Amino acid sequence: MHLVVLEAWNITRFLSVTNKRREIAGASELITYLDCRWVGEALGRLHPGFIPEWRIETHPVELLETGAGAAKILVWGAEQARALVTDVTLAALRQAPGLEVTGVVGEPFDWGTPGALHEALREAQRALEPVRTSLPGPDARFLRLPMVDECASTGLPAATLSRLHPGEREPRSAESLAKWRAYGKEGEDDGLGRLAALAGTEPRALKRVVRHLAEKAEWVGVVYADGNGLGDVFGRLDACVTDPGNRCYADTLRSFSAAVQDAARAAFAEAVDGLREQGAGLGQGAEGPVPVLPLILGGDDLVVVCEGSWALPFTTAYLRAFERHTAGSPQIAGALARRGKGPGLSACAGVAIVKAHFP
Repeated sequence: MHLVVLEAWNITRFLSVTNKRREIAGASELITYLDCRWVGEALGRLHPGFIPEWRIETHPVELLETGAGAAKILVWGAEQARALVTDVTLAALRQAPGLEVTGVVGEPFDWGTPGALHEALREAQRALEPVRTSLPGPDARFLRLPMVDECASTGLPAATLSRLHPGEREPRSAESLAKWRAYGKEGEDDGLGRLAALAGTEPRALKRVVRHLAEKAEWVGVVYADGNGLGDVFGRLDACVTDPGNRCYADTLRSFSAAVQDAARAAFAEAVDGLREQGAGLGQGAEGPVPVLPLILGGDDLVVVCEGSWALPFTTAYLRAFERHTAGSPQIAGALARRGKGPGLSACAGVAIVKAHFP
């Protein structure tokens, strides 16, 4: 048995290399491809018929956990595990130039030994850092010799002249083009559709928000939020399970992670609804969409761009709602109670309120 861990490392740089809101939203969509698309597609190619309900006792692979640009998969056989890492990282190189995705294959372990999965997770996480630092980063693949034109958006070497706007031809990098395509066009569901669903609105309405934050807002707020103490919880998850066997550990890890993500999404929706009730909507009578653009909402991680005047009220509402929703989750409260903690989780946030085109 081997544990495969895949993770996108340079998420902040990938989002913020440009200050164009459309490309930032497209970058957000590409980051989700790791846990929402590439891993599932690779498992389907390598193991025809794969579905997320597969369990390792009766099938060759088990999807253990996904979210926030990361994935953990159990695989029988080192060769199959390496093939999975190859497939996913190649997909990242081809479809999301500039996004650094790293994967490791853990040492073999005995599935029948209690505690073996917990130790495999710790070892695989420790192995990720040296693997990442030993590989050349995305910038090393975008060299300037021979001399090439500069991308109009990112400053990276241009890959082509593109007609992203009617009547205009601009030099654009491969990274910029990938983000633009992921953002989607008028009427398409792509990146806009996913972000609009998170924001509780329609794609066309969210497009108004993107345009407002890019062109009309004098000040914008950038909010980063992260759960407190989750590293300690996962590092001692073996103390949170009801049975020492690896099956109980795997199911607890999966349910706990999913519950944290559900709580974060519910807290975000509640915070947006709170702003709507306070009259934050765009347009006459504040009936339009709330000027909040979610970029990352996975696991316990939240990255949001919003109207500057609403940044602090939104953040306050989100943090309070996150505490409340995690405390009300049986999967979270039950696991924490076994370690004498809880009932829920807290989170902290950093807020920057800047001019709309501040880097």
